[in-house]
Amino acid sequence: MKQLSLLRRPGKHELMEKLRTEFCQDYSYRFSGFGSPKSIVVQKSPFIAVEISYRGEKNLMIKGTSASMLVASVIRSIYNRFGNAAHSTPSTKKSWKMLEDELAIFIISSFS
Repeated sequence: MKQLSLLRRPGKHELMEKLRTEFCQDYSYRFSGFGSPKSIVVQKSPFIAVEISYRGEKNLMIKGTSASMLVASVIRSIYNRFGNAAHSTPSTKKSWKMLEDELAIFIISSFS
């Protein structure tokens, strides 16, 4: 999880368009949350995604997550059966961290 403080925090739609322009072929993007969009989910694969949430006036939080609730449930079920939690597997954590780092660097360079 990374927390970014920016001088000028972009709007949700502005950030989504900037991400699509920069990483159009690499990832898929969608808004998440009930009602008005609460966050942006950037999906690398069915198992690896990050959620970009807005916190306060100038802060963004980037947090690794599963791409969908269904996938997360299936993964947790499989790993719990064998005594591990899906979110604590080394490969998943490493992939989330790499994606978090890549997006954080891009956002800071674009909006600071």
